[in-house]
Amino acid sequence: MRTIFMGTPDFSVPFIEAIARSTHNLNLVVTQPDRRKGRGKELQPPPAKRKAEELGIDVFQPESIHNNYAYQILSDIEPHLIVTAAYGQILPRKILDLPRIKAINVHASLLPEYRGAAPIHRAVMDGKEQTGVTIMEMCDKMDAGDILNYESVDIGKTDTTGDVYKQIITVGPQLLIETMDLLEKNQVTPLKQDENQVSYAPKLKKEDEYLDFSKYTNTEVFNRVRGLNPWPGAFTKFEGKRLKIWETKVHNSSSFNSNSKPGEIIEINQQGPVVKCCQGSVILTKIQPSGKKAMTGEQFIRGYDIKSGIQLE
Repeated sequence: MRTIFMGTPDFSVPFIEAIARSTHNLNLVVTQPDRRKGRGKELQPPPAKRKAEELGIDVFQPESIHNNYAYQILSDIEPHLIVTAAYGQILPRKILDLPRIKAINVHASLLPEYRGAAPIHRAVMDGKEQTGVTIMEMCDKMDAGDILNYESVDIGKTDTTGDVYKQIITVGPQLLIETMDLLEKNQVTPLKQDENQVSYAPKLKKEDEYLDFSKYTNTEVFNRVRGLNPWPGAFTKFEGKRLKIWETKVHNSSSFNSNSKPGEIIEINQQGPVVKCCQGSVILTKIQPSGKKAMTGEQFIRGYDIKSGIQLE
C-alpha cells in the first residue's frame, strides 16, 4: 500500500523503520520544519527527517498542513493510508479524507484512557499498573476515533516513564504493521470508544514538576517522581535552589514528632534523607542539586551535611 507517514520526534522513528522494512510502500514522510535549538541556536532537523533521509525516503516539511499546497503534495501520492505518530499538528478533514483506506494514528495508551499529549507520563504518575498502544482511526476530535487494534503493556512497581516508553516503542511498531496488513485485507472491525470511560493526559506544565509535599501522600510522591523520569524531572527547593528528585522509596517513619511539617527532613536513613509528606514519608534515594550531577541520597547527606529538621520548600 502507498503510505504517507506523519511524525516528528524520536517516538516517530521506530514506526518509520517498521514501515520501511514491511511489504508496504513508504512514499513520503511529513514532519515539522527544522527548528533552531541549543545554545548556538543552530537549525536542527527533527528526528523523523533524519531517519527518513537515512533510508532514502522523500521528506515534506510544511509550516502548516492546512494550506492548499500541502494538500496537493499529499494528494499527488494517492495514498492508501496516512499514518501519524506524534506529528505535532491537527490534521484538517480534507486530509483525513485523502487516503483510499484510512487515516490512522498510533497512541501510547489503551484508549479511551489517557487521550492527549502525555499519556505515558500521566499513566505512571497516576500509579497505573497497565497501559498500552492503540491504533485508531483518526477523526475530527482528538484521540476519539474508532479503535482498530491495541496491545497492553505492564507498568512495573518501580518503572519510570522512560522504562514504559521503551516498551511502547518495541510493541507499537509491530502492532502498526499488523494493523496495516489487516487493513489491506479488509479484516479489521473498528470498535467505538466508550465515552463513559474517557480520561485525559494533558501536556505537562511547569507546575506538574513541583513536588508539593503538603499536597501529596508518600505513594503519590513516589509515582510522580517515576512519571517525571527521565524528563522533565520532579523538583523541590533546597536552600532556595532547585533540587531534582529522580528516585524515591515509600517510607513510613515513626520517629518524627507531631510538630514536623510536610517537606521537612525528619530522619536520616542510610539510603537518603527521609521527607515527610501529607501522609507518610519518602526516602530521597537519587537527587540532583542545582548545577551538579545526580547523586545517591547517601552522597547528598555526606556532601551537604544534611540533618533532620531541614525544610524543603
